[in-house]
Amino acid sequence: MTLLHQALLSEIKSDLKAFSDATSLKHPKQELCLELINSGENFEAAIELYEQIKFERNQIDIENLLIESAPLADFEALNLPIHTHPKPYQRLPRVRSGDGVRAIDRRFLNLPILKRLYVERAISHLYCDFALQPATIHILTFVIADGIGDYFAGSELRALIERELPEHQIIYSPSLVEGSSVVNEPHALFYPFGSLPPVPKVQADLQIEYPTIYPTLEKSDICMGEFGFIRSEHFNPLASGYCTGLHFLEKGMLFKEMPLEKQGDFFLCYARTQTSLNRYLETLKRNFSAPINLLFGGFNYKIHDPYFNVTYFDSIAPDQFRRLIAQSREPLLCRGDQSMTEAISANKLFFADLPDHREPFFRDLLDLTQARAPETVKYFQSMNGDKPPQRLSKEVKSALYKLNSILRQEYTLAPYFTALIKRHLAYKQYPGLKRAESALIDQFSLGKITFKTLILDLKQILDIKNFNTI
Repeated sequence: MTLLHQALLSEIKSDLKAFSDATSLKHPKQELCLELINSGENFEAAIELYEQIKFERNQIDIENLLIESAPLADFEALNLPIHTHPKPYQRLPRVRSGDGVRAIDRRFLNLPILKRLYVERAISHLYCDFALQPATIHILTFVIADGIGDYFAGSELRALIERELPEHQIIYSPSLVEGSSVVNEPHALFYPFGSLPPVPKVQADLQIEYPTIYPTLEKSDICMGEFGFIRSEHFNPLASGYCTGLHFLEKGMLFKEMPLEKQGDFFLCYARTQTSLNRYLETLKRNFSAPINLLFGGFNYKIHDPYFNVTYFDSIAPDQFRRLIAQSREPLLCRGDQSMTEAISANKLFFADLPDHREPFFRDLLDLTQARAPETVKYFQSMNGDKPPQRLSKEVKSALYKLNSILRQEYTLAPYFTALIKRHLAYKQYPGLKRAESALIDQFSLGKITFKTLILDLKQILDIKNFNTI
């Protein structure tokens, strides 16, 4: 056997071991392949068998193994609220290999780690009534030049904590580009465009980064990423970060309290691109008679179509913008996740003009519509040009309202985020609790106990009065 053959066989052995270590799974023909390699007698047979194993392991139905590890029936039997239930309408993130075959991203082949992520919302829910000492919570948001929506998202988290956890002190310190319209934040830090944002030095019991992209600050206790980022190269399942969004490993959407307003006689059109704007206008023309009153903003563009009476706006205060969403006729046009979240919060039908980096989130939304509101699929596909403008029939409108309800009830981030904060504060105040919880999660991840046993045993631990004795 040549040195080249020896090196190749050594690499195959390393790959087989790495796959087994990463996934806790072993292909049934793996031992035979290793025997052939170790014997050194049939190089061609070992290579052929390895190629077969490599192809077949890409088809391992790890998603079903994950679902079976924590059945929906167990969530229901344990009386866990619906927002804690994983809803695997999407698949695990895929990548395309050099030979063109789409396979699960190797970062998501570690079954024990996936099991932790899969039941994360249920575990955090157990802390929702946990009693804690008052603490100081620091919220950190890095706001890029065109990311004022990130600032508003951080502000929403502050409002949530103030509402749900009023006993704690909140410090919100967004890092903003110089010249930002945000001027009334006492702990804001400003930095020149093109430079790295500063890291605020704040003494707090708990630090939260939200929303954020990965990698994140090591000293932050909770890092919650943006919509759809679980599919990005920035997300690492082995790290301690979380993502908002609709994928079953993500944590939902932070809906908002919207004002109650009488409906006006205009359509709010908050656009990002001319292409999506044109699709939206064609949808309105297909469903409504002229003249249509349009309140347009988002970018510098003039609409000359006589079908529309257009009023233009540049910038509007957040509170006023929410009032316009509540007053708008439907569907209204949203240009980002903040305006879309506000539309859903107000139970408004919407048409989305999302930025390119929200494409994974939009795909997850399409998967959800196909599973729960199939009448709406063509309408959402018309937003990206895959289908022509759609007629909003009574059946389609009813399904769209149903989808809004599903999103607000089953994908709400607020109760989970509140419980997650309490969970991390409990770790700080009772270190023994975290050790006991981790030991139980390890047993579940490795298949030594069931999901039901994990939840019941953790409930018992939370009833113990002196956690430092655990």
